[in-house]
Amino acid sequence: MPSPDLKPMLRRVGTAALSHMSDAAVLSDSWNALQIAMSAQRGALAGVQSTSVVQGHAVSPAETDGAARAPDARPRCPECMTLFERRHPLQLFCVPTHRDEWNARTFVRARVVLPLIMVGRITRDGTRGDKDTGNRASAEANILLQRYRDEDRTAGRMEWPEYLRLRYLCGFDPI
Repeated sequence: MPSPDLKPMLRRVGTAALSHMSDAAVLSDSWNALQIAMSAQRGALAGVQSTSVVQGHAVSPAETDGAARAPDARPRCPECMTLFERRHPLQLFCVPTHRDEWNARTFVRARVVLPLIMVGRITRDGTRGDKDTGNRASAEANILLQRYRDEDRTAGRMEWPEYLRLRYLCGFDPI
């Protein structure tokens, strides 16, 4: 169900197309238009220009001014926290091995914690459905997330909110 503030937008897009298309096509086109509008609005709110057409991929340097998207001229590597010179406008890590280490660790952690987060969210932290499993999954997910955060701090790695901010500034769109 769309949120109340999005209903007028759906109505405008839907009624304009109703006279020429079938109901399924209207819904599909309305949804696509809504997604495009929401993406543009998210970009405007974050102060980032969203020009990526392919979801989940960064905008190529040829499509954008790298300096406008780059958060810093000399950013910090999320893995080692050292300042480095970018060789590419969307570069996040100082060397490929640091990127690979970060991604490998993230992959392993996600395989462990994602099912717990999913069950916790689906059961609303154990208040709906299988309450015992949902409550346990939420508690274990929170413990693991705290452990992962502590491991990263001890190793001197970048905090996750800062890392995600850098990814957003470089145009990465997970949705």
